[in-house]
Amino acid sequence: MTRPGSGYDEYLTALRDLDNVRAAQDQASAVQRDQRTGIDTTVERLWQRLSDQRDQLNRLAVDCGLPAVPTQPTPTPPPADPQAELTIAVTDVDSADTGYADAHYLAHRPKFLPRWRADDRNGLIYGLYALLSLFAQVGVLASAAGTESLGDMIVEVLTCVALPLPAWAAGWLTIGVVSRPVLGEGTLGPNGKLVRNPRLGAVICFSTLVVSCALGNIYLN
Repeated sequence: MTRPGSGYDEYLTALRDLDNVRAAQDQASAVQRDQRTGIDTTVERLWQRLSDQRDQLNRLAVDCGLPAVPTQPTPTPPPADPQAELTIAVTDVDSADTGYADAHYLAHRPKFLPRWRADDRNGLIYGLYALLSLFAQVGVLASAAGTESLGDMIVEVLTCVALPLPAWAAGWLTIGVVSRPVLGEGTLGPNGKLVRNPRLGAVICFSTLVVSCALGNIYLN
């Protein structure tokens, strides 16, 4: 037998359950609104960053004589998971910022070995010419070994001794060509002049005389 008032109690319980369901729905709706607001705000910031990136890249492209960045975006299908796609978009825009910073850095560096220090790059250039000079010195010493005339031998030896000088000059001139920055003055020294390391070049180029002298004792004795 049903207890008196039980129907009323069931009615109150149903009302409470309904209120709980509505409260949960309202809370879920509020969370969705907050998420949507957060997504809209993030997307707006991303668009602003992308616009700034495009302007920066266009300025850099014009300075470098390159075509401008396309302004029409590539159409893409709507994302299945907006939050996940937004996270990927943020990562891509951050990567684009890093890429622009690297491009801006390289644009103010020489085209030849742009990431190298000026001393290292110049040392390599002088070293290549010094190596060519050494080969030439060995050739001159080899020809002097078969010369019977003392005068001709002296001329060839003096030629061998003088070869490091054009090697040094060639290195100095080459640095002036390949070490100029593409934009700005990224590789210029404090005095506003290109860093050429002439003393370093002289040491590298004229140090070949030590090897040629050692070989000269072999060829001429």
